[in-house]
Amino acid sequence: MKNFPPIFATLKAQLQTLGAWILRSKRNRRISSQILALIPTGLWLAIHSPISNGISFFSLIFTVPLAYFVFSMLYGAVLTTFKRTLIHTKRSANVSQLFKRLTEKNNLFIMVTLAIPMLLILSLLFIDLISLVAQVPPSTLYGGEYTFLTSIYFGAFAVLGFSVSAYVASVRHRSLRQSEKHLEYTQQKDRESEVDRRMLEGIKLLGDKNESVRLGGIYILWEIVKDAVKALPYLDSKYYNVYFHRYKDYPIVPYITSRPLPPAEIKGQRKLKELYFQTNPADLAQIKAYQKAFSLHEQVLSILCGHIRTLTNTEEYLLTYYPSIAKSRFPRAYAERYDDASRVIRQREEEPGNEIQILYRLLSKKEYSQEKTLVRALNFKMNLASSILKGAYSDHADLSYTNLRNVNFSYAQANYVTFDYSSCIDANFDHAALNITTFTMTDCTSASFKNAQITNTTFKYANCIRADFTQIFHKAYFYGTTMLHTRFSYDDFMNDRLEFLGVNGLPGCANSSSLEREAIIELIRDEETIYINPSNLEPLKEHAELYDKYIELLEKPRWRIPIVEAKQAHETLMRSGENQQPGETYSGHRSLEQIKTRDSLAVFHRMFKEKNRNYQAFYDSLNNKEKRLVTKMFSDFDLSKKREELGGEQRSSQSRQSS
Repeated sequence: MKNFPPIFATLKAQLQTLGAWILRSKRNRRISSQILALIPTGLWLAIHSPISNGISFFSLIFTVPLAYFVFSMLYGAVLTTFKRTLIHTKRSANVSQLFKRLTEKNNLFIMVTLAIPMLLILSLLFIDLISLVAQVPPSTLYGGEYTFLTSIYFGAFAVLGFSVSAYVASVRHRSLRQSEKHLEYTQQKDRESEVDRRMLEGIKLLGDKNESVRLGGIYILWEIVKDAVKALPYLDSKYYNVYFHRYKDYPIVPYITSRPLPPAEIKGQRKLKELYFQTNPADLAQIKAYQKAFSLHEQVLSILCGHIRTLTNTEEYLLTYYPSIAKSRFPRAYAERYDDASRVIRQREEEPGNEIQILYRLLSKKEYSQEKTLVRALNFKMNLASSILKGAYSDHADLSYTNLRNVNFSYAQANYVTFDYSSCIDANFDHAALNITTFTMTDCTSASFKNAQITNTTFKYANCIRADFTQIFHKAYFYGTTMLHTRFSYDDFMNDRLEFLGVNGLPGCANSSSLEREAIIELIRDEETIYINPSNLEPLKEHAELYDKYIELLEKPRWRIPIVEAKQAHETLMRSGENQQPGETYSGHRSLEQIKTRDSLAVFHRMFKEKNRNYQAFYDSLNNKEKRLVTKMFSDFDLSKKREELGGEQRSSQSRQSS
């Protein structure tokens, strides 16, 4: 008997609701006592029928209001006493445990059920009492016939017997539930002890000298992390009504709702969402389970990230996998292992060992394309400071399509690494080595690159809104990059360490931006911040050298892109900044030229695919106006344009000769 049948569960819920409503306020108790007083008064009228018993109407006018008033006062006193007893039981520590259990919410419906027949019996007794006060003789009172009265008494005691049986069944059911809870608690403790044992075993294996043994320890610890899917049901895809909310520095708290939230409450409406969560709080048990699981998995993930940081900086590891770095850090050990003939080291071919590659793939890649990484779902901030990740994911150094949000890469070695299409929101690259690294279509919103060693690093169609690039080492290229309050140092800007082409992804337009109010670039010079807004150049005139440099950038040739990059440029124009506009994810005031450019990118990309990416067939399918626009925006059709012009000249010369 694990659960009540549906009809009894519904009856139990309704009785609990009724009992809570009756005892809630003084007004509810008064109304309830008046309704209950109608029961004995009606019974008294049925038994003392004036037609069969010959009772005068004058006697009824006197006795009926008196009976109703007495019963109302009696039931009101009973309900008030019961309410005060409940309050005293909850507040007092001297009350016996049996009495406390009787007054719990689970037992209230039993007490309400017992109260019904008891009230009926008491009502019959009061009927006799009032009849005696009215001096009605028994022969006249019941007309010498006691069958009706006996039936009422039998019915009352039958209800009482049923109530006692229901109470016994409830006690048995509750004891079974407590046994099940105790069994679940015991199993949970066993699972926790098993997790602790596995965790200690994995930590022990991580300290072994053999790489294969350490790999076994990594997988043991990772299996503990994967158990989060079982421990936290909101990670399951079938729970689609799950929303997350962060309170300051605490972990994200999941809210599983019974219905989907309106779009207005979950899309860019932080205040509305907070208000919803205040009025619809999450289940306390759900939050406790999440926080407990988060604490466990935070420990395991911290151990794995610490293993990356520690191992990639050891002498043996650097000598084996990164001789170029070991040469400067451990020159004596390097000289003992490598002779003079091996001094020429191909740094580009250096890559970490299998252990680091496998571990980093587990931490950063998605298990399923449609889901988050487990690390992101657990809201864990990876700390990879001072790690050496050069060449991660084989020779191509592939960290593309990776969730690297809030990851700490400070002082890390990430040369020759590809971060294409990755999420690097709020990532920390301070003092990191990012030489010959690409960030194509990467989301670097609010990322920090202060004092990073950036040499020939490309940010192509990247989202660099509110990113910080102050004091970079050598040179960075920004092609079609989305910028808004992006910070650079004044010296880097003036010394040509930054190259801008198509800021905010505007092929066919000059090197300007779409936003009319916000600063696109912030230049930091000592304590001064200079805001550059292409729509308002008056503040720049106060800095003559800077103004001349900016005008020089604007006078560069218009930026044209290959048509195969039209989709990337279109997505760049749809990005979000601030003050989100309906129907798009990019903010700010757009010029008509920008809107046309964005729409043209989408149209031309679709037409190019329809022509099976055949350049000449695509160009021939356009009208003259579209051809002029295509050659203005894309760099692939100069030859087609010249061929068409030469063909036109030949046709005109032939027509002149024929004429």
